Amino acid sequence: MLKKILLLALLPAIAFAEELPAPVKAIEKQGITIIKTFDAPGGMKGYLGKYQDMGVTIYLTPDGKHAISGYMYNEKVKT
Repeated sequence: MLKKILLLALLPAIAFAEELPAPVKAIEKQGITIIKTFDAPGGMKGYLGKYQDMGVTIYLTPDGKHAISGYMYNEKVKT
Protein backbone atom coordinates (compact mmCIF):
# COMPACT_ATOMS: atom_id res chain seq x y z
CA MET A 1 0.00 0.00 0.00
CA LEU A 2 2.79 2.42 0.90
CA LYS A 3 4.51 1.72 -2.42
CA LYS A 4 1.34 2.65 -4.31
CA ILE A 5 0.99 5.92 -2.42
CA LEU A 6 4.63 6.78 -3.04
CA LEU A 7 4.30 5.99 -6.75
CA LEU A 8 1.19 8.18 -7.05
CA ALA A 9 2.99 11.02 -5.29
CA LEU A 10 5.88 10.79 -7.74
CA LEU A 11 3.81 10.56 -10.93
CA PRO A 12 3.96 14.28 -11.76
CA ALA A 13 7.75 14.24 -11.41
CA ILE A 14 8.04 11.09 -13.52
CA ALA A 15 5.76 12.52 -16.19
CA PHE A 16 8.01 15.54 -16.55
CA ALA A 17 11.46 14.07 -16.81
CA GLU A 18 12.10 16.87 -19.32
CA GLU A 19 12.83 20.31 -17.92
CA LEU A 20 9.89 22.71 -17.83
CA PRO A 21 10.38 26.09 -19.54
CA ALA A 22 11.01 29.02 -17.16
CA PRO A 23 7.56 30.65 -17.62
CA VAL A 24 5.82 27.36 -16.79
CA LYS A 25 8.12 26.84 -13.79
CA ALA A 26 7.10 30.30 -12.55
CA ILE A 27 3.44 29.29 -12.71
CA GLU A 28 4.23 25.98 -11.02
CA LYS A 29 5.84 27.89 -8.12
CA GLN A 30 2.46 29.53 -7.50
CA GLY A 31 1.09 26.15 -6.46
CA ILE A 32 -0.11 24.70 -9.76
CA THR A 33 0.75 21.05 -10.34
CA ILE A 34 1.58 20.34 -13.98
CA ILE A 35 -0.06 17.08 -15.05
CA LYS A 36 0.68 16.67 -18.75
CA THR A 37 1.49 18.45 -22.01
CA PHE A 38 -0.36 18.65 -25.31
CA ASP A 39 0.06 20.25 -28.73
CA ALA A 40 -1.86 23.53 -28.86
CA PRO A 41 -2.91 25.60 -31.90
CA GLY A 42 -0.67 28.29 -33.33
CA GLY A 43 2.57 26.46 -32.63
CA MET A 44 2.06 26.73 -28.89
CA LYS A 45 2.63 23.96 -26.39
CA GLY A 46 -0.12 23.34 -23.86
CA TYR A 47 0.11 22.19 -20.28
CA LEU A 48 -2.70 20.79 -18.19
CA GLY A 49 -2.41 21.62 -14.54
CA LYS A 50 -4.32 21.43 -11.29
CA TYR A 51 -4.80 24.09 -8.64
CA GLN A 52 -6.97 23.48 -5.56
CA ASP A 53 -8.82 20.63 -7.33
CA MET A 54 -9.54 22.83 -10.36
CA GLY A 55 -8.18 22.25 -13.85
CA VAL A 56 -5.83 24.86 -15.28
CA THR A 57 -4.76 25.22 -18.91
CA ILE A 58 -1.47 26.93 -19.70
CA TYR A 59 -0.18 27.80 -23.16
CA LEU A 60 3.52 28.39 -23.85
CA THR A 61 4.25 30.77 -26.73
CA PRO A 62 6.30 29.33 -29.62
CA ASP A 63 9.39 31.30 -28.55
CA GLY A 64 9.15 29.75 -25.07
CA LYS A 65 9.34 33.14 -23.36
CA HIS A 66 5.74 33.58 -22.21
CA ALA A 67 3.03 31.43 -20.63
CA ILE A 68 -0.67 32.25 -20.81
CA SER A 69 -3.28 30.70 -18.54
CA GLY A 70 -6.95 30.49 -19.46
CA TYR A 71 -9.37 29.54 -22.20
CA MET A 72 -8.57 29.54 -25.91
CA TYR A 73 -11.22 30.28 -28.51
CA ASN A 74 -11.03 30.03 -32.28
CA GLU A 75 -12.89 32.10 -34.89
CA LYS A 76 -15.93 29.87 -34.39
CA VAL A 77 -15.86 30.49 -30.60
CA LYS A 78 -14.94 26.89 -29.79
CA THR A 79 -12.13 25.76 -27.56
